[in-house]
Amino acid sequence: MQWRSNDGRIINRLLCEGNRTSCIVGGRLPLPHRITTGNSTTFLKVEIVSYDWNFVNLSWNAIETGNSHVTYRVTAKRGNKAIDLVTPKKSMALSSLKQLTRYEIKVQALENNSVPLASAAVSFITG
Repeated sequence: MQWRSNDGRIINRLLCEGNRTSCIVGGRLPLPHRITTGNSTTFLKVEIVSYDWNFVNLSWNAIETGNSHVTYRVTAKRGNKAIDLVTPKKSMALSSLKQLTRYEIKVQALENNSVPLASAAVSFITG
């Protein structure tokens, strides 16, 4: 993603989700063009600390961005129902879950509450 800041600087940001990335670098490159880099990237890792029939405790690693503020959007989905919660913390407890139900939990790191930095998902079935 490329945009121009308020002071006129051009800012480039590579957005990643999962293990696939696509980006546009410039108009003179032949398309399609494979781009690889040796730079390291911080991945978001979500862990289920504990769960039972009506709750789950989740934790994840922090994503560092320098001076930016990072928050985490947690989406809990069962069937076609989902709830979104936003927190600055690196853990969360979800309660009042339904028994014997499959839940998919997605955690997204957001820069300044809007720009996605990384995401990870876990799923489990309550007891």
